[in-house]
Amino acid sequence: MDNIYVNLREDNNLLRDKVFHILKKNIINGNIERGERLVESSLAEKLGVSRTPVREALHFLKREGLVVEKGPKRIEACGLEAGDIVEFFEIRAVLEGLSAKFAATRWKDEDMAAIEDCLSRLEKNVEQNDEQKIIENNSRFHNLIDKCSRSTRLNKDINNYREYIEYFRKNSLLLRGRPKVVLEEHKEVYRSIKSRNAEKAEQLLKQHILNAKEALLKSEKLFNLEKKENLQKK
Repeated sequence: MDNIYVNLREDNNLLRDKVFHILKKNIINGNIERGERLVESSLAEKLGVSRTPVREALHFLKREGLVVEKGPKRIEACGLEAGDIVEFFEIRAVLEGLSAKFAATRWKDEDMAAIEDCLSRLEKNVEQNDEQKIIENNSRFHNLIDKCSRSTRLNKDINNYREYIEYFRKNSLLLRGRPKVVLEEHKEVYRSIKSRNAEKAEQLLKQHILNAKEALLKSEKLFNLEKKENLQKK
């Protein structure tokens, strides 16, 4: 897993947070595998920092349930189980649905212009089957709605799930046939927000995310995760 690390500057006041997010991202996406031992001194060396920010980052990862202590000097990555993914999508549906509801009553002209531009770009991306751009503009669409909600508290809650959101967004989005469906669902959400129909906007965005969950549940990617879990438990 050496290649997942970048060197961090020791004089940065946010070292702990940077270490935390690097480790969190790589546990979520599987670069750091379930059961892999995380050694404080080794991580500090690879990241080019002292052991203190690593120790603090591991403490926060433990609170999030992404690492576990197996003894006084042994910490292992937990990773995510299939059940965690289902729960994550359901939480995300509630949060982002509320974001769409707020956006429908708080948007300004510049918000609609940005969302319309995003949808136009996404439509071209889907036509051209440009996977990287589809991922980028799909995320941009959701981020624009979050911004349009103008809710600092809600956006803070959504940001707490940001690494999970980006990873599973990508995995569900690129399933066969899904980009075209996503585009049409985005257009429906946009129309409900523009018409200031708050309840419909909330309902549509929640359903959009739950549809992504169902698509992922039926996919081989989740099947492989469940298979890997079963092997690791034996």
